[in-house]
Amino acid sequence: IGKVGFLRPARQARVSVSGSTGGTLVGAAQYRFSVPTVAEASAFGVLTAIDGIKVPGRRDVSFHRWTAAAPGGGTVLNVIMTAPDGVPGNQLSAFDMALVAGQIARAPDPTNYFAGSLQSALFYSVDGSQLAGLQAQVGPVQ
Repeated sequence: IGKVGFLRPARQARVSVSGSTGGTLVGAAQYRFSVPTVAEASAFGVLTAIDGIKVPGRRDVSFHRWTAAAPGGGTVLNVIMTAPDGVPGNQLSAFDMALVAGQIARAPDPTNYFAGSLQSALFYSVDGSQLAGLQAQVGPVQ
């Protein structure tokens, strides 16, 4: 461990959903994140990317993600999660996900690294109507 003892887990944060659906089934969530390039005091150089991971849970919720270079540097992460049969309001954690930095870094600080990264979060009912009573938050991994 002596030679690799400086390694720490990649930066991570959890994206969670809260609010009220008013009894409507949630059919989809759409997230957009933007994280700037951060110079990191790491043996591996500069952190330039983020990724999204589905939190284990309901298997009927699909998870699709793609990244693009952000104007001015950094990474934009887009995520779409769909549940064709719908998710009731008491199971909103089905749309939770994790953000993970693209490289291992020294002394990770997930809260600060992902602060302000959530650019938008939209939620839709099973009939495709946008739901206004839900919000997403980026916080620590639980």
